[in-house]
Amino acid sequence: GPDVSIVRVDMDDNPALGEDEKRLALEGLSEEERRARKEGRYVALHGLIYADFRRSTHIVPDLNRLPEFTNVVVGIDPGIRHPAGVVWSYFDTDDRMVCFDELLMEGATAAQVCEQIHRKNAYWNVKPIFYVIDPSAMNREHITGRNQQMEYADHGVVTIAGQHDVRPGINRIKERIESDRFYVTTRCPLLANEMERYRWKQPPRNSELGPEKPVKEGDDLVDPVRYIAMSRPYLPTRDEPDYDKLMRGRIEILNRKGLGLPDIQRVIDGMGPLDGARG
Repeated sequence: GPDVSIVRVDMDDNPALGEDEKRLALEGLSEEERRARKEGRYVALHGLIYADFRRSTHIVPDLNRLPEFTNVVVGIDPGIRHPAGVVWSYFDTDDRMVCFDELLMEGATAAQVCEQIHRKNAYWNVKPIFYVIDPSAMNREHITGRNQQMEYADHGVVTIAGQHDVRPGINRIKERIESDRFYVTTRCPLLANEMERYRWKQPPRNSELGPEKPVKEGDDLVDPVRYIAMSRPYLPTRDEPDYDKLMRGRIEILNRKGLGLPDIQRVIDGMGPLDGARG
């Protein structure tokens, strides 16, 4: 066969990259992804996906009420051919993500799921800043021309579509777990079980390497968690590192302008692809 040479180059070997550029390039990646990107190593993914998730560290007691000045985001997997899963999470001022309630319903209609969502919101006396749903919920049925997102909106749960890329979402959760910025309360035992059992699919025996994928079972709640993590609306900036102050300022601007979520969604719906974009 042909002679093949492999040259592995570390990011540190590039004199044109400064420390800030390297930090930004590796930010938000899990340890194994950082190793692959920085050192040029091939990292095969296998076994448990969230292997660093520990009950002793990442499971916290149930809440009597939500802390003040937190932003609640609800993730939804509508469950067209499997149970519908819903997760409630809040982000605190230190950017910790806490999953504090869950809902898993088999064979339920959109109306029934939305009814339970409204009940849980009332129980917690919370108005989520937004709901983020599986992007496949935007797929329209050929006969009716409607989709799951419309069904949820009809029953008072207006959603935005989550990001479909699985690997970046998993990396975002893994990075949070590794840095102790991800927690699940004891009110979410089903989610905790899924976090512990979520695993990579075994590669095929024929050695045809494709993108690694998770096993598609037992993910009815971990998928909504991924949508929530990837939808994180704003991160602290260099100009304003205090997340709570940053969000309050941005909400104040929206209030002064009389703008709400429906206005933002109308703008998004009217946006087309950028010049030069290709499908």
